[in-house]
This record gives sequence, C-alpha cells and structure tokens, in this order.
Amino acid sequence: MGEWWSYRPSSFLLFSERTYRRLFERYNAELWPAHVPALALGALLLVLVLRGGTGALRVALAILAGAWLCTAWAFLAERYVSINWAAGGFAVAFAFEAVGLLIAAIVGASRTVAANRLGRTIGVGLLGMALVGWPALALLPGRSSAAVELFGLAPDPTVLATFGVLALLRLHGGVRARGLQRVLFGMLWIVPLAWCAFSTTLLWAMRAPEAALLPLGAGLALVAARRD
Repeated sequence: MGEWWSYRPSSFLLFSERTYRRLFERYNAELWPAHVPALALGALLLVLVLRGGTGALRVALAILAGAWLCTAWAFLAERYVSINWAAGGFAVAFAFEAVGLLIAAIVGASRTVAANRLGRTIGVGLLGMALVGWPALALLPGRSSAAVELFGLAPDPTVLATFGVLALLRLHGGVRARGLQRVLFGMLWIVPLAWCAFSTTLLWAMRAPEAALLPLGAGLALVAARRD
C-alpha cells in the first residue's frame, strides 16, 4: 500500500467517466418527455429574474424548490445512488434545500432583484450558464447529446441556477426582519456549496473540463451576495 499522501481524488473514484455519462443517458431516456416542462420552467425562471420584483422572485424561488425536490428524488435517490453511496445523503440534503427555498419564497423574498447591478449581472449570467451553457457541454467531442444535463433534472445545472438566484437576494425590513432573513438566506447556501465541493472533486478526478464551473459560479454569487 502506498503512502497516504500519494493518493489523489481519482484513487477514490468508484466508477469511470463512461459509467457516469451512461447513467445520464439512461436517466434521460427514462424521463422523456419530462425535459419539455423542465426547459419551459427554466425559461420561465430566467424571465422572472429579468422581470424583477417581489412577486417574480417568489415564483422563481418556488420553481427552484421544485427543481431541487425533483433532482433529489428522480436522480439522486432513484439512480445516482446505484453507483455512488454518497448520493443517498445528498438526496436528503436536496430535499431540505427544497423546503428552505419554499419557505424563502413564502416569507423571505426580497423586494426587488434589480437593486444591485452587479448582483443582477452575475445572477442572470449564472442562470444563462445553467440553462444553456451546461446542457451544451453534451456537445463536446467524445460525448453524447443523450447524456445532456438539464436544470431541474440534473444536480449540477440546478445548483448553478440556484447560485444565480441567491446572488439576487437582498435583505429588507426592520432590524429583526433582516436578522431572520440573514439566517434563512445563509442556510440556503449550505447544501449548494456542499454539492459544489463534492461534484467539483468528482469532475476533477474524471478530468472533466467543466470541473471549474461550479466553484466559479459559487465564488461569483458570494461576491454579489456580499454587496448588500
């Protein structure tokens, strides 16, 4: 046995990249035509963010909640767990994130998503990457379009879209209200950041070119969120 410092993330990879991509191919085949409403909801999410306003943001958060719940059940719990034991724990975490987003949609939404130009630019950019850029990765050489990863069905683009919306959240109201919102909004970051670390390590171990996208999105969203 080699020394412990000689190990790399790839040393603990439980499956090959081919197995990982094939999982998405089977997943997409089994869920079709769920991709149609997923694409429609993604487009609606982008329209709501561009529109701005409290009502639009509440609906956007509710859409995100549904996306996290669907991903938790359909992908993580039902399929990904068959090749990665950690997916079971993340399925539970994703379900909790869905509940948190729904609570935020009901009681904690900001008055506007246009109050900060930087946050709006970053938020819209991350949403565009999640809805269009990430699925386009399936067109890279050596990959199959059948393994496309879509918002609301796959975890990575769903998490990236969530970073985009979190970049737009702003505190409002009195001191007490802002304190409660700070706790609620802060908790919404925990699971996305945990998945970001987990998925980035996995993608890096597989030498996937998109390995840097989630941490980059998380960093940009955190910068935008700090400018309150």
